[in-house]
Amino acid sequence: MSAFTAINDLFDDAPARRVLKGDKKRKPEPAQHIIELPGGAVEVSRLDDGSYWAHIIVNRDYAVAGINGLKGSLGKAVDSRVDWAERRLEAIPRLPDEAQPHPFRQERSMTAKPCIVVAGMGRCGTSLMMQMLEAGGVPCHGTWPAFETDDSLPAKFDAYSFELRRDQAIKLIDSANLRLGRLPHHIVIWMDRIGAEQARSQLKLLQASGEVVGNSRRERRSMERALRNDRARHRAALGIPGRTPSTRVAFETLLSTPYWTANAVVGFLMQWGWTGIDAYAMAQQVIQRPATCYPGMLEVEMLARRGLV
Repeated sequence: MSAFTAINDLFDDAPARRVLKGDKKRKPEPAQHIIELPGGAVEVSRLDDGSYWAHIIVNRDYAVAGINGLKGSLGKAVDSRVDWAERRLEAIPRLPDEAQPHPFRQERSMTAKPCIVVAGMGRCGTSLMMQMLEAGGVPCHGTWPAFETDDSLPAKFDAYSFELRRDQAIKLIDSANLRLGRLPHHIVIWMDRIGAEQARSQLKLLQASGEVVGNSRRERRSMERALRNDRARHRAALGIPGRTPSTRVAFETLLSTPYWTANAVVGFLMQWGWTGIDAYAMAQQVIQRPATCYPGMLEVEMLARRGLV
């Protein structure tokens, strides 16, 4: 698709009906529509020639709690049918075998491991996940504890170099403003956080950086609304849910059950060739604390403990 735009309908906040006309002159519409369900998603995309294709995603390994009311998001395909010209065709003979290797998994099994992209919208646990991966034995791009580099900034981002990345993890915050392409050899760990606390944390960081911002209820609500509106855009840029293999981790779940979450992440990575990761060492990086906005700057405190500031 030459120009990529997307609409992401969350399962608890979707219209009753969405009509795709395919007529750019009468009513331009996004090139991709994603309808999220508790156990997966349906993705409908328009190609440059005007044709459409549909992709059904079944979640089998997401670690989710407290996101839009979800307590778990494992899905299962139980039946299927195809309708054409108002006539029901015979049901698809069988659903894909769950044990059948994913084409991407077959393609990559004998070569380099895919790049692990740890993504989110800032102040949602991306740095912590990178710390965990490094402790577990995964080579990570950037420097502990934040793992932020110029390679992830829009002004210096090199899409070609990023596409060639293998055998390491990299952190991305501003994915919607980067020319990511289709990410054919990448997998994503998407970090989520309850919006109110994420907004508080972002405003706190801006203040610590010298920005003139307040932290009133009005400003927090404005920040929370912006985060909610931007979420679908950032995820669509990464191709999730859809073309890019991904798992989703809630920051609150990570803090409350670090060992369970670490094992869930390791299980996801193993599917794509990442073996030998130490889940126990990963969980050990989590500092037990409430999921509410931390009163100080934890990264600075961690550097001070190591004598690095």
